[in-house]
Amino acid sequence: MIDETPFRLLIPLLTLTGIGVSAIFRHRADRAGGRIPRSHDGRTFAALQAAFLLSLPGCIVLYAVEPDWTAPVRMPLPTALRWLGVLGAAVCIPLIGWLLHHLGTNVSPTAATRADHRLVTSGPYRFVRHPLYTVGAAWWLGLGVAMASWWILLCVALAFVAIDRRTAREEAALLERFGDEYRRYSERTPRYLPRWSAPGRPAPG
Repeated sequence: MIDETPFRLLIPLLTLTGIGVSAIFRHRADRAGGRIPRSHDGRTFAALQAAFLLSLPGCIVLYAVEPDWTAPVRMPLPTALRWLGVLGAAVCIPLIGWLLHHLGTNVSPTAATRADHRLVTSGPYRFVRHPLYTVGAAWWLGLGVAMASWWILLCVALAFVAIDRRTAREEAALLERFGDEYRRYSERTPRYLPRWSAPGRPAPG
């Protein structure tokens, strides 16, 4: 029988810390550049985002209060693998702070760009065009593995499909805003995962 106590303490802590770090940077961006209406993403994406944000933290809260309440959405995983999930989620938190620091006031809740938007290609943006989506997905996946929840893993997969569709609109807005500068950047920089191939080879879309 696995002792759930350390996971019940660490998983909510990692969840709150990650959300808190993101909220701080987003608040700073909104204060500096003004709020952007979420209508830019359409009602469907806004509804999916709301369902995601309510479902996953809510599931974690139920687990922290009483693990048995989440038994229907959990699966058997080795304890060592669950601890790797904890470690992965913990590593993602400073990465979230790092990439949001480089993104600065460009942080936006929608695919729209801010009035003073600038093209960021430094820090993690040297390696991928959308590190926030990559690290955010890895963070939630780590939490899902730590909690041994197939529901969280499924929600993350579905959310990433929706985000990938939004990314196309986001990149169209950036291309319209920055033109050839963004086109050259997208040609040399992969979208989500770093390229391990030889330098100079075109990056995958």
